[in-house]
Amino acid sequence: MAAGFKTATVRSGDVPATLTNFPSYVDLSRLGITTLAEAESVRVYADSGKTTEWAREIVSVTEMHVKVPSLTSTVEIFVDWDGVRADYAVGATYGRNAVWADYYAVWHLGEAVNNTSDGYVDSTGNGKDGSGVSMAESAISSPTGMGQQFDGVNDYINLPSSWSFNAFTMSAWLKPDTIAGTSYAVIELEGGSYRPLTSLRIATSTNVTQFYFRNNSVSPPHLAGGAIGTGTWKYIVGTNNETAQALYHNGVSQDTSSASTTVSSNFDNAQIGRNTPADGTYYGGAISEARIKKTGVSSNWVVTEYNNQNSSSTFYSSSAEVGGTSSVSFDASPLTATFSIPAYTPQTGTTESVSPLTATFSIVAATTSAGTTQTASPLTATFSIPPNTADLPDYEFSASPLTATFSQPAFTISTSSAYAAAVLSAVFSIPTSVTTGDANTSAGVLSATFTIPVYTLDVVFNIQGAKITPQLTLKRERVKLKKY
Repeated sequence: MAAGFKTATVRSGDVPATLTNFPSYVDLSRLGITTLAEAESVRVYADSGKTTEWAREIVSVTEMHVKVPSLTSTVEIFVDWDGVRADYAVGATYGRNAVWADYYAVWHLGEAVNNTSDGYVDSTGNGKDGSGVSMAESAISSPTGMGQQFDGVNDYINLPSSWSFNAFTMSAWLKPDTIAGTSYAVIELEGGSYRPLTSLRIATSTNVTQFYFRNNSVSPPHLAGGAIGTGTWKYIVGTNNETAQALYHNGVSQDTSSASTTVSSNFDNAQIGRNTPADGTYYGGAISEARIKKTGVSSNWVVTEYNNQNSSSTFYSSSAEVGGTSSVSFDASPLTATFSIPAYTPQTGTTESVSPLTATFSIVAATTSAGTTQTASPLTATFSIPPNTADLPDYEFSASPLTATFSQPAFTISTSSAYAAAVLSAVFSIPTSVTTGDANTSAGVLSATFTIPVYTLDVVFNIQGAKITPQLTLKRERVKLKKY
């Protein structure tokens, strides 16, 4: 299973004002998530340190909704996954229900053909699951993932009839196939003598949307939007805060009123995709993301919802690995190795043995994404050959430090494995060897080639949270000296 830790940044122009507890849609495919196991293991944070977690709902391998406590024009979200963790329980602190705490009901409508009782899930956990009636059409792609197709003949989704609210907002994505005959209901709650009481619908005789928000009486009247058209997805929102109402298409206001309203709780029918039973008219086309919120919303909220859901790829204008290329970091403790250089004969004719040279290896801190293959930063070693004093009192040998660079082969990081690096090799040159003494004893430049044929670095990563500390072991070394 692949793993990762990425951040995404909101495009500033898509959020006109700060919004509280905003349920933001995220297309997981843009983060590189390809399996349901990876999606369900997702955890979302407000920061790279993972100190503040946010609630999220995983609808499918590509569809996620995150409750952002304060959505601003500069907010970042941090998404971590490992392909191993199980999904949160729906009632968990950061699980599904917490995302939709401010809603009466949310139906994503991405289920397959479903005529079973409560087959269309209400993600709020409020028990408003819908039951398909004569459903025969398949789910289809929508701006937020998937939506449900309706045949316009006799299929619809029956909802529980027990509701009670005053202020509310209804919203849904619509893609009508045909507009003909009488009105089609998208979401409708009805009861009493005057129907509908509360609904989003399409008035097919005039090809316009309508938003109803009344008690058991003929008034206040409904709002009417512009032409809806066919074959294209449109985001329709009707909102009522009890003193002001508005209807929107794709984030643009269509109609408003300032009626004082108290919505009836005298409902005896509720459905998606069908007008009142007495009318017997059905919606033909697709519906996705049908929602009923517990409050009215501002125009800024509606515009941001449209921007987010219509084009998640531009709403989150950038997506990058946290830390540039990584989510898992490791630091290596210095490794010290001692090399013995065989005896050599200076030009003075005496045989000397150079004191051992000591090399200290420091691996530069490197980072890499869990589940991806990376090449670690090179490690650099500095060799210092101590001065060597010959038998002659005026003869000294000294060598400038030499530096070698080791390249560690590529390796793959997971979250619970041990790694052994491949063989490392390097060639060194001692830049200068200086002798002093009689004029006839100049050694000139001493060049040496050190070959380390088998230098195995056993790297064992001990996982402790996000930090991995390697233990390194030098297996063996062999040194050759070529003298001049």
